[in-house]
Amino acid sequence: MNKTHFVTLEILLHEGRMNVYDSNLMGMEHAKFLTFIQPVFELLPRLLKQSGIMKHLPDKFLNEPWEFEG
Repeated sequence: MNKTHFVTLEILLHEGRMNVYDSNLMGMEHAKFLTFIQPVFELLPRLLKQSGIMKHLPDKFLNEPWEFEG
């Protein structure tokens, strides 16, 4: 079997939050998972701000990296 691993991200724009659904999360250390997902939390607010389509969101959701709770 190849080593492909898929996860699903639910992006809650108005809350500045993402839910991560991963059927294999038990097989990965929490810190390692956070290292893999952190670039998404940092990049998404920048992309939303640059697109201009999310101007109605509070500034904190567009200027600060989102946080991971898990």
